[in-house]
Amino acid sequence: GDIICSGESSCYDVDEIDSKKDLICSGYRSCYIAQYSLSRGYTQDLSARLNINCDGSESCTKGGSTNQLRKTMISGKKQYCSGYSSCKGHTDTDVDPISSGFHNLLIKPANRAACYGADACAKATVEAGLSTLCMGAASCCRTDITTSQATVCAGYRSCQQSEINTDGGRVDSYGYQSAAESTIKGAAFVRADAYQTLLNAVIDSNGAGGGTYLFREYEAGKGATVICRNGDTCRVRCDGKGCKGLTYQCEPGATCTLSPNGCTGKSGKKYKNTACPTLTQGTAAAGIRAKHTLPGPLYEANIDHRDEIDTDRAKVPKMAPSCTQYRSWNSRSVPSSCTACQKKASCKGDRIREDGITTCSGDRSCVKATIVQKFTGALNYLRCGGDQACVNADITTKTRAYCTGQESCQDAEIVAQEYIGCEGESSCQESKLTVQHGRTATDPSLVGLRCNGKDSCFKAEIFTSGNGPLKCAGVNSCVSASITYPADVSCSGYNSCRSSTMNNQGGGNVDCLGEFSCLGAKIFAKSFKPNKEATVSIYGRMAGYTAEISADVVKAYANHALYGATVDSSDKSLVVEAYSPSAAAYAKIICRAGNKCMLKCKGSACGFSTQYICLPGAKCQVRPKKCKKRSGGSYKGTGCPTFETSITEETLEAHLNKLNKEILNDEEYKKLQVISDDLDHEYIDNEMFDDDDELDLDEGIF
Repeated sequence: GDIICSGESSCYDVDEIDSKKDLICSGYRSCYIAQYSLSRGYTQDLSARLNINCDGSESCTKGGSTNQLRKTMISGKKQYCSGYSSCKGHTDTDVDPISSGFHNLLIKPANRAACYGADACAKATVEAGLSTLCMGAASCCRTDITTSQATVCAGYRSCQQSEINTDGGRVDSYGYQSAAESTIKGAAFVRADAYQTLLNAVIDSNGAGGGTYLFREYEAGKGATVICRNGDTCRVRCDGKGCKGLTYQCEPGATCTLSPNGCTGKSGKKYKNTACPTLTQGTAAAGIRAKHTLPGPLYEANIDHRDEIDTDRAKVPKMAPSCTQYRSWNSRSVPSSCTACQKKASCKGDRIREDGITTCSGDRSCVKATIVQKFTGALNYLRCGGDQACVNADITTKTRAYCTGQESCQDAEIVAQEYIGCEGESSCQESKLTVQHGRTATDPSLVGLRCNGKDSCFKAEIFTSGNGPLKCAGVNSCVSASITYPADVSCSGYNSCRSSTMNNQGGGNVDCLGEFSCLGAKIFAKSFKPNKEATVSIYGRMAGYTAEISADVVKAYANHALYGATVDSSDKSLVVEAYSPSAAAYAKIICRAGNKCMLKCKGSACGFSTQYICLPGAKCQVRPKKCKKRSGGSYKGTGCPTFETSITEETLEAHLNKLNKEILNDEEYKKLQVISDDLDHEYIDNEMFDDDDELDLDEGIF
């Protein structure tokens, strides 16, 4: 049957696991390798006849300080990497496996590798029989990918600096900078369908026969290079400004076509409303790779409105199995009080008052317990590492609480001064979580709340009064959660904050970085501080699809980022930047009385279906400026929104209801609904992609 490693560090440093069905690693650092073993040497082999599911934070990851460690995961069907930093290769940030050619974690499913968590599959080698899906932010970053059918990069920087080999297959890049600085070899079809999604990348036909390379709006191929090798036939297709900054190199003996045909005589210039690539001829060096200038995996990356964008290391201290073993672990004295509930149900229903460490490592060990930790300091914290260890518990701690086992703190009520970490699968599901920040943190990097495991904070009630960030980095980690948060919120896992409610009046930013990450969410992010703006960044594919957003600044940089969404100025000014294909299609931008609003559109991001609703007393601006007089039309290749100036506060709700009904008949909406409801991405195996020949443009040979 299945083999399940559900507690914290379960199946840690084991020699070999071979499951006749599924292998499930749902605890924090479950199925993890960290050090040399006399019995197995430097290797660890995990295999399953069906699927391998890595659902806990940092599960199935290669750790340790030596690069000699090797880890191999082979599955008969699929590999799921759903926890934050799951299935990750090098943990040494100084080692780049692409440039060094050295890899120490191999992921080899017969069918599909699904890298859904933030940082999942980063710095690894993936050899998938059919497809590789990189849907979490920075998933597959600096990863060596080989597939026969498809590689899909839909999260923010999800395939950044990767090397993708797919002779005769396809690569689809939908998120902001998804495949930036990547190297793509032998693909029969490449679709660059978001703002700067292939920034500085290299696409090499590699003698595989050639292919079709489609660059859609806006600056999709900025700084990128397409190389068509001797004997190959290549087609570059430019939509609007998709090829702005692109170089197209044709080797002797290659057949190179370009559309529109008028671009063949306009190298590096414009033809009508199309930006043309720079055309060059000559032999390119073998083995060319994209240069790496951007930061690496997510914890090293930067976002434009602040320094750190998302989860750095989880930094959960290594578990002390018992109080007596604590001394041997770190060579420090045992705290004056230390409670260890190691056996199943050993502290069930107990009242525990503690001034040191409380560890609930046994399964259901602290169910319905009341735990109060009275003192502060580095040696004072609570951890629930066993399966369902602290279910229905009432927990109050002056410092930190770690929920690291599967369902470990489910339905619990936790109040912590500094930090709560939900690292296991479903670890804090439907719990009440409060972080007060009532004192200076013992470790300044450990403040706030992190939902790193799959489903970890599903339907949770989350509240904080401090300035530590909330980070939802696992798959479905904060789905349908109720979030009251004055600081930054990051939704970096695939589908992570879907249908959640976020109320942020403290000036914090909201980042929707994974595919579907804020789909259908209700987001209020307004700053009432002078010279401070709250920004909602939609960087993952369809991340703000049908969402309701009120913010100071909204950035829609990914494919279908705000499709069908409602963006409301509320009682402040509003700036909306829509830069990717269909980013604001069927969106409703509402500017209320007394507010000053700016809608910036690039390429096909806006259009007649985008409703710019200017209520009486509002001041509405648009870029390009000429769109003000071309409502629902276009200006020099840029789609212009439809201006609505006859709507009042009294008629607004009826008008919005009308628009929401009209979208139901849109064919693109019906297709997107199928995609958004298909959380396992079966549509990819069924080849339900956008039409390759969507752009009916004339071609020319140069």
